[in-house]
Amino acid sequence: MLGDKRRMSAEERLQETERTVGFRYPLSFVSMFEEFVSLLDTDGFRRAFPDTRLLLSAPEIAAARENTPTALLPFMREEQPSWPDIYAFDRTSDGPEFQVVVWSDHAIVMDWQSFPVFFQWVREQIAKYDHVA
Repeated sequence: MLGDKRRMSAEERLQETERTVGFRYPLSFVSMFEEFVSLLDTDGFRRAFPDTRLLLSAPEIAAARENTPTALLPFMREEQPSWPDIYAFDRTSDGPEFQVVVWSDHAIVMDWQSFPVFFQWVREQIAKYDHVA
């Protein structure tokens, strides 16, 4: 039972974060979340995105938001030599499928129309890296 308590399902963690942060994630993110979390645990993801982690707790999200515009809701952080890249939902974009953006230092440096488009890009990056390796 203790193991069950410590190992909250990904869906439960996501719902807890929504309650704590006061934000509803886009439906596509919620529906693809388990698959996304599984992908983050693969060797291919770690090779393509070596120092990247999912942000799933209110403290992690709050820390990432300290240096981003308030309209961005971070969900992933990639450490870089000078400053981290923050992957976030742009809440000013037309919902319900908010754009995914990368905030780096003081600007948006990349964006995708929606989470499914972003997720496909992640898969392509993994495939490219695996072909080179």
